[in-house]
Parts: sequence; structure tokens; C-alpha cells
Amino acid sequence: MDKKTNAMTSDELFETFFFFVSFIPYIWLMYNGINGFVFAFRGAAHFYGSDAMIMSLFFSPLVILVPISLIYQIRFAIKHFGDHRALLAVSLILVVCTIAGFIAVNPLSRRVMLSRASKDPDKIHEYLSNKYGDDFAAGITVKKDLYEHSETDRFYRVTTAVLPKGEYFTVRNEPHPKDVYFYSDDLIEVFAKEGGPFEKEFSDHLDDEYDLPDNMDIKPLIKSIEFGDYRSGDQYSDLFDRTDYEIDKIDIYVNEHTERSVRDSIEKVWKDICPSINDKLGYLLTLYIEDRDYHMVYANIIDDGNEQYVKIRDDEGNVFGTPVEDYRIDLER
Repeated sequence: MDKKTNAMTSDELFETFFFFVSFIPYIWLMYNGINGFVFAFRGAAHFYGSDAMIMSLFFSPLVILVPISLIYQIRFAIKHFGDHRALLAVSLILVVCTIAGFIAVNPLSRRVMLSRASKDPDKIHEYLSNKYGDDFAAGITVKKDLYEHSETDRFYRVTTAVLPKGEYFTVRNEPHPKDVYFYSDDLIEVFAKEGGPFEKEFSDHLDDEYDLPDNMDIKPLIKSIEFGDYRSGDQYSDLFDRTDYEIDKIDIYVNEHTERSVRDSIEKVWKDICPSINDKLGYLLTLYIEDRDYHMVYANIIDDGNEQYVKIRDDEGNVFGTPVEDYRIDLER
């Protein structure tokens, strides 16, 4: 009997099963191309279409599975296609469908991107409501930022009654390995921008609360604000008790930079101020010591749990005569 019409042996059936299974990595590759692939290394980036397939091929288990599958398929074809015409015909259909799938990845991925982008406004309302409260989210408007908006990086300008008329903050769709609707926003940075009126009034409030000397100013790192029913034009003081912050910087003003004035400033902060602000301190507190000629000396107070010390940086040599980048002083309570 012609071998080309013979029934397959059990070993051949077993090998044929794995031949068809070996196409699964290609399906996985197409799935990544259509739905997107997030590459996370010192940050994250979202890729779609052929770019996503390339990235997922080299930065996922596919980098091993695809070559193994391809080698197995070639060896299988050489060994069996000549003996089984029906198997050859089915395999050709499968190969054609696979090639067609790869060709369709780009248009299909574009449809997926547009579909996801169309849901952003509702998702952003939900995100902002969860983060800042229903009162805040009730009056916002969300519009694409046409200058920065793209299919993969989606930015939206959001207006709110919390900000003065004409101002807006930005919400960005952030790449995230497990969530295609993962957002970040810069509302706090816009509302409490460094040197702005809220930051200044809140800084003055903290100076009074912690009884700082007249020549020192706390510059807080504002982490979040519960806006509630606050609206632009209301008193900033309404928000002070609803502001979560960290103290990572204190400005200090001295008449003249000398080693004595710098050491006295550091000692004053370490012994008299740090104990009262301890629950708001992080790993590092930076002192910006400025003299009347606007020269600056930097002192980083470091408490790593095991030891406490300060590193002084004097770029212009105003204190030490020559520039110093890392002058260490051990601290004691």
C-alpha cells in the first residue's frame, strides 16, 4: 500500500499532536501584538502591533519557545509531510492562517487602542473620584491633550473648580503590567507648585506650628490633599488640616557663611527642630543655608536608623576656603 495513504502510527500521532501545539507561541505572540505588551525596566513602556510582538519576542519566554517551535516544525515537516498528504494539506492551511494572523495584528491592535482610549474619560472620572472624592470629580471636564496625546501614551487635560479659571492639570494613562487603565496625575504639583501661593501659605503655617526661628523656613513636600468641597478662591487655610506632607527641606538664612554659622545652623535644626518634626521626616533632610550675598551651602542630615550624620556641600568654598562636596559631621542628640 502507498505509504502516503497509510494510517499514522501511535508515535506519529504523538509527534503530530506536539506539532500543532508548537503553534501556540505564535498565537501568544499575536495576542501580545493585538493587546499590547508592557516592558518594565527602570520604568515602563507600552507597545502595540508589530512593536509589541518584537518586544515580547525578545523580553519574554517566547525568546526560547519560538525558536524551539520553529526548529521542531521544520524537522517534523521533513520527516512526515512526504508520507502523509492530508497532514501536509492541513499544515499548509494552518501556516496560511498563522501568516494571515500576523498580517492582521497591526489593524487589530489599532482597533484595541482606539477602543481603550474611548473609555478613558469615564475611567478618569472614576480614578479621580476614588483619589480625591466625589465632590471633586463632580465638576471636572476631561479633554485630550492634542499636543502630547498619542495612541500609546494618552494624556488628558482636566479642568476643575479647585484650580483658577483657565488652569488645568494633566492625567496620563500609565503603562502597567496588569492594568490597561492605570493613571497618574499632577494635580498636587499644579495646585501646590513650589513658590506658589498655597505652598507659601502652608510653609508659613508650618513655621508657626513648629515654632521655627525667623531665619528658617520649612519647604514641605506635599503628598496629597483632601479637597472635599474646596473651590478656587476659598481660604487656603481650609486645606491645611487635610494636607499630607513630608518635610525634606528647610531654608536657612545667615548673615555670613562661616564654619561657625553653618555648624550652629545644623545644630539648631538637629537638636531643637528635628525632634518636633520627626514624624514628618524621611531618610534625608536637606538644609539650604544661604547668606546675604545669595551664596548657598547645602547640608544633608541623614538618619539611616543606625547612625546620624550630616554631609556638607560647599561648591564655592565660602566656608572651607576651597570647594567641598562631601564634608561629614557625626551628629549626637
